[in-house]
Amino acid sequence: MRPRLMTVYHYTVIERPESSVITPRDEDPSMETVDYKRQPSVTSLRTAIETAGGMSCGIFRGGMFGLTTTQVASLSAWTDIELARTSIATYCQHESLNLIVQKPLSATVRPTKTEPITQPGIYVIRWIRMRGADVAEYTSLCLDTWPAFEAASAARCYGVFRVDDYSEPGLLLMLTWYENLRAWEQSRQLNKRDAKLWVRRSQMEISHWAQAGRLELGAR
Repeated sequence: MRPRLMTVYHYTVIERPESSVITPRDEDPSMETVDYKRQPSVTSLRTAIETAGGMSCGIFRGGMFGLTTTQVASLSAWTDIELARTSIATYCQHESLNLIVQKPLSATVRPTKTEPITQPGIYVIRWIRMRGADVAEYTSLCLDTWPAFEAASAARCYGVFRVDDYSEPGLLLMLTWYENLRAWEQSRQLNKRDAKLWVRRSQMEISHWAQAGRLELGAR
């Protein structure tokens, strides 16, 4: 029997309750490693996803922008969204963690295959709201504008996902890698050749907002 393909994605934000956080101690601390001790265990979350039959595509640590120091965000791939929901909820209950956000997703023009994210750096998780009727044109324009955007800066869009929720038919999640904050700033410069395409993209957006975190690679 052939294995079922992992075609469903699941985005979630998991939080360690503040009441359980003890000020961490470290013999050789840094600004980030101290904060990471306040968060849910990335290793146990990845293990729980993979043990349940999912693929952990990427786990992003909070404490940068939009995610608190007690939170991590996770993108995973599954064969079935109910399996994803149940597995993550069970994990959170077992570990006494708060399940803040759950979103079922499907890939649009990227990624074209399910695989772990391996490029270290900063990842911006951008939510984009638009009319459902505009999603196809918008994602097509993404393919047209990405080549110059990615060539001009140390950045790459990992994927654009449509939120599979009938209450939010025009909500997208765009996940973009930046080498560092300087690369993000550099990417704000509009390529004149593609200016009309970027303007059209902007016209279709009702609003957007973003979170950002560092990819946790760790041992796989």
